[in-house]
Amino acid sequence: KGGTVLQLCLYSDLLADAQGLAPELMHVVPPWADFRPQQYRFADYGAFYRRAKSGLELTVDSATGSDTYPDPNSHCDVCRWSTQCDKQRRVDDHL
Repeated sequence: KGGTVLQLCLYSDLLADAQGLAPELMHVVPPWADFRPQQYRFADYGAFYRRAKSGLELTVDSATGSDTYPDPNSHCDVCRWSTQCDKQRRVDDHL
């Protein structure tokens, strides 16, 4: 899946920062493939990863001051943290 490859790219990027050299290959062992390792070349996916990372960083950097708490927004209906937010609203005695 795409998310798995992006996660492998993140790990490879972190390794490159720590070791000074990016790994050539990334491996994952999916259980649905009888636990046979699948390998991917970091160079094949690196450009897409860097673009996705850059877009995420721009979004996070530009999100300052957009805190909507305690008011819910349209994403709350599908957010995996909605239960925790609802509990916090109750603790804070929000109307």
